[in-house]
Amino acid sequence: MLRHPVLSVFALAAALFTSGCLGLGGEPPVIARHAIDLIHPEPVAVAEQLPSLAVRSFEARQRYEARVLRVELDGTKTYLEFDRWLEDPQDALTDVVREALADSRLFTVVGPATSGFEGDLILDGTVLECDLLRTAEGPWRARLKLRLDVARTESSEMLHAGVYTAEHDLPGASAAGLGRTMSRCAGDVIAEALATWQRGR
Repeated sequence: MLRHPVLSVFALAAALFTSGCLGLGGEPPVIARHAIDLIHPEPVAVAEQLPSLAVRSFEARQRYEARVLRVELDGTKTYLEFDRWLEDPQDALTDVVREALADSRLFTVVGPATSGFEGDLILDGTVLECDLLRTAEGPWRARLKLRLDVARTESSEMLHAGVYTAEHDLPGASAAGLGRTMSRCAGDVIAEALATWQRGR
């Protein structure tokens, strides 16, 4: 007796699904989570501290989200589906920069503007680049570019406005170690900004 063609198709599909031939079986892919961690710089040696500083939540270009953005050799940009930031870059970098500035002791007090704290000065930050750079050979690289603007709270007079960039090699030709390397980039950016602000007192 001939089997019903529709039933035969369903039976074949069920067999393939059960055996894993359709690629639906096995363990799900592991998503790597990369964290931009806090930086603790050495306190800045100053004769007199700057006034208190309130740090607003950073902005970021819309391209930056939980997925890691990789810049290809030809300049095109690709999201990595299985490499994610533990926090969105602008959120992580807001915390990292604020706490590093507090540790620097360049300012009398550093706090988050979102808590209702009103400092004598206000810091605005924008994430312009937070990229994984693919290279033709050798280790891949991490690149961070931040705009950091400091103004007087009452008058909105701009005291310091600048863009700070840092790049560092990752351990190898993959995204492994991206969080630690991007944290190092953040440390360089903060150190450069602190030196600039101290010179411009």
